[in-house]
Amino acid sequence: FQTGINVIADLISNMTISLMENTDGRDKKVRNGLAKVVDIEPNEYQTRKEFIYNITKTLLIEGNQITIPHWERKTGYLNSLQPIQPSRVGFELGEKGYRVVLDGDKKKKPNEVLHFKLNQDPNEIYIGTGYTVSLKPILDNLKQATATKKSYMNNMSKLFIVRKLL
Repeated sequence: FQTGINVIADLISNMTISLMENTDGRDKKVRNGLAKVVDIEPNEYQTRKEFIYNITKTLLIEGNQITIPHWERKTGYLNSLQPIQPSRVGFELGEKGYRVVLDGDKKKKPNEVLHFKLNQDPNEIYIGTGYTVSLKPILDNLKQATATKKSYMNNMSKLFIVRKLL
């Protein structure tokens, strides 16, 4: 399972991602500070490849990935994108929406963060489920099948010993 996720994350992180602007004639590639942050250097600690790899892998496993945008105070331009570890993220669901909870106490509105989600939960539509939830029943079935096979083989060996004694 882990190997498959790593291969998918590696493939996606190697793909070219470009910020595009819709125009009347055709789409054109944007070359500005925002494009630089998104396409080249998301933050001072990661390359674009590492950043996209992290988002992809986290989405596949957890179903949700939260990234905090950091803005330059003087100009108001996007300065960097900081991915947050899944262990630091929680969600507070309400009737009118949700809040992202960081480190157990810092509540953020959805428009204050970048929230990527995969496999939207049908009951809690604001969060994703990833693929591990879908695989859990399969893993449980495989575990039960192994236990059943082991029990069967154990009983067969006892039956064989009893027949030899008779």
